[in-house]
Amino acid sequence: MENTPVVDEVIVSKKNILFEVTTVSKVLAAVLFIILPFVGFWIGMQYGSNSSQIPAVDNGNKTIPENISEEITDLPQSVPATEDTVDQNPVLDGFRVLNDYVIYDVEYAGAQKVEGLDIKSFQALNTPKTGSRTYLLYAKDIDTVVVGDHLGQLLTIADVEPSTFTVLRDNFALDSKSVFTVVEMFGGDSFKPRVVKIPNADPKTFIVIGSGYAKDKNYVYFSAWNEAEAQIVIGADPATFSLTDIKSYYDADGGFKAKDKNNYFDFGKVTTEN
Repeated sequence: MENTPVVDEVIVSKKNILFEVTTVSKVLAAVLFIILPFVGFWIGMQYGSNSSQIPAVDNGNKTIPENISEEITDLPQSVPATEDTVDQNPVLDGFRVLNDYVIYDVEYAGAQKVEGLDIKSFQALNTPKTGSRTYLLYAKDIDTVVVGDHLGQLLTIADVEPSTFTVLRDNFALDSKSVFTVVEMFGGDSFKPRVVKIPNADPKTFIVIGSGYAKDKNYVYFSAWNEAEAQIVIGADPATFSLTDIKSYYDADGGFKAKDKNNYFDFGKVTTEN
């Protein structure tokens, strides 16, 4: 019997075309890699813009409380000008017109209604300085001048001429007849302000030097927030008087130092320190 060779059986597995890497599959993968991020971004923008369009809720108009000490909440940042309120002060801190009233609004006290001011002739005379606090804010109408401090305390200035009233630096102001300053009711740190006239001060030549000091043609004056009275600086020469340490009149740390041709001064009095 003729011998025939035996060939070993070889089992060849059949290739699955789904898992075969081809040129076409490479191109499709690249296209999807590029397109999918843009599709996701478009979907996110559509849903995001729709979710942000939430209707505003109308809470109704707020009214000004009759009690001057009652705080007002949710006040607008500014009030649109009208023919009757063209001189209003549309800033958050200070005096402004709201709902036919003048209000005074400061950080430490909230908003309160100011009684007795006519909104048609109302005028805010100064505003907080940019980047820093203005501790005394003034307003007036045709008959009245008022001043408020940073704690929300309001004062009406007596015997004043509104038409010529002018706010100066620090705690000084004047009209054509008198010079005014804001001092502490009892002296010290009780924060009870009052407005006083500086006796014999000449408004025509009066200027503020700084650090609580001012002068006219005759005298040098000193008035700081924790003083009970404005005082004439005895022995000071107005012509040569100058500051040696410039600071806010609210900052008593280290004193209020100045000098003239003859003396050194601190807190408005002669001192031997320079």
